Amino acid sequence: MYAARGSAHLVVPVIALVALAVLVCGGSAVASSGAAPRTGHAVLAAANGTGRAATAKAARPGWLPDVAATVPAGNQPSGAAVDPQTNTVYVASYGTGVLVINGKTHAVIRTIPVRSPLAVAVDPFRDMIYVTSSEPDSLVAINGRTDAVTGSVLVGRIPGQVAVDSATNTIYVVNYLDSTLSVIDGRTDSVTATITVGATPTGVAVDQRTSTVYVASNATNELDVISGQTNTLTGIIPVGDGPYGVAVDDLTGTIYVTDSVDGNVLAINGNSYAVTAVIPINTFWLSAAVEVNPKLDEVYVANLDGGSVTVISGRTNRVVGEIAVGAVPRAVAVNDVTGETYVPSELANTLSVLSGPSLAG
Repeated sequence: MYAARGSAHLVVPVIALVALAVLVCGGSAVASSGAAPRTGHAVLAAANGTGRAATAKAARPGWLPDVAATVPAGNQPSGAAVDPQTNTVYVASYGTGVLVINGKTHAVIRTIPVRSPLAVAVDPFRDMIYVTSSEPDSLVAINGRTDAVTGSVLVGRIPGQVAVDSATNTIYVVNYLDSTLSVIDGRTDSVTATITVGATPTGVAVDQRTSTVYVASNATNELDVISGQTNTLTGIIPVGDGPYGVAVDDLTGTIYVTDSVDGNVLAINGNSYAVTAVIPINTFWLSAAVEVNPKLDEVYVANLDGGSVTVISGRTNRVVGEIAVGAVPRAVAVNDVTGETYVPSELANTLSVLSGPSLAG
């Protein structure tokens, strides 16, 4: 039976800290909260037979992107997403709104008025943009062709990360204070289910091949596995200390989870749910968002305290190197077509553009 650690470390988003009146230091914070053990669900994780997963070896040479551009991104940019069909970048800037940026020129085209946006996701097949907002706690739908708000729906308290299953036209939002996952029908902009997950969920991702949803629950040190077909919690994978971000490689099914306190990234087999590698980043830096760059077969990790992005080879699970960006990088977004990567830095008020293969020297 799975039991959470007695003292679960919690990496709280800056915006959530404002609402909770918790002291923020350097743009991020770590708190301690006792979490009751969770029972009644299957433990899906499998180790390598020794009780621990294999740890990745030291860094090896590989291609490291450059910072191709630095774009002013309003006040407190905390989320980013890309529509690869139109090469348009969307940035959730908490104090400004949603910025629309031309992916070719890196120029800000316009600002869409959304109050206190936190995170953003794109459905490229329907040209729809989805933004979580804390005023009120809602999901806002935007038409990517007109940049007009087409609807909104109330979700849980302090909605955070958002993910889209394009195959089913379903949107998923993690609710930080309620410890739930809201399931939204993209056709009607209505909540069709609310699923209880681990305490203080901070990350969500969808395997587009299987419609399986993964939620990183920070305070209970777990990755929750949810069936997108039945909207039920099917299992729990114990993961490190303070899991924050989660991403799925749609080509291989590999799941990547950042452990914000341990300073590691876990690679998990999407079929067996075995932890296949523990990749050390930096134990002194809080690793947060993670995303896969399929064009380069690389994984990018935003380091909150380090003001940097760590690049990992998806083939070897080894660290390639590190790229300096602005202070408190909060998210990572990848254009699957061009390979360019976008990183909003919350305290620097910038969007760093990392070069794709076409810009590599």
